[in-house]
Amino acid sequence: MKRYDKEHFLELTEGGMEVYLHFLDLEENGNGGFKPTYNPNYDDTNPSLSVYYDAQTERWKHKDFGAEEYCGDCFDFVAGLKNLSTKRDFT
Repeated sequence: MKRYDKEHFLELTEGGMEVYLHFLDLEENGNGGFKPTYNPNYDDTNPSLSVYYDAQTERWKHKDFGAEEYCGDCFDFVAGLKNLSTKRDFT
């Protein structure tokens, strides 16, 4: 299996946006970012999860305003969903 480093993976996935689109049904939130129709981290009737572009790091990130521990980039997002470690499972 071919392994990609993080930067190469981000190039292939439009800064990580394709990862979020794979797992989430996103709607524009009017601030240049996106809001999912549901929160995969926990049952949230009005999802407080937001996906936004961080121009400083040139990647898409997420932040959950209802649970601050759910934040980061696409690697953190997948690690949280799949019970992985960003340090161990992503190089």
